[in-house]
Amino acid sequence: MVISLEGDWQSALPADIRSYALGDLPVLMWPDGLSYDNSVGGVRDMSGVVQFRQGDRVRVKGSVVEASGDPPPCYSAYGLSIDRLEAE
Repeated sequence: MVISLEGDWQSALPADIRSYALGDLPVLMWPDGLSYDNSVGGVRDMSGVVQFRQGDRVRVKGSVVEASGDPPPCYSAYGLSIDRLEAE
């Protein structure tokens, strides 16, 4: 899943990539109990209930983190580690 970001989120990025930052980042880590289900296009909680669907406006509290591991990131060396996700 990719989240489109608004506002001054680029200040959370390392200085060397701020000037060419994209308008959206992939989610690398979800809060405990939440996961993205591609088959429904939404984020489910631990009980399986869809809490957010693709296109919903949400508030995100988290961090921009560097992607690592195998396989390499699909298109971005950075992504989001989400601590909290709530309806706007």
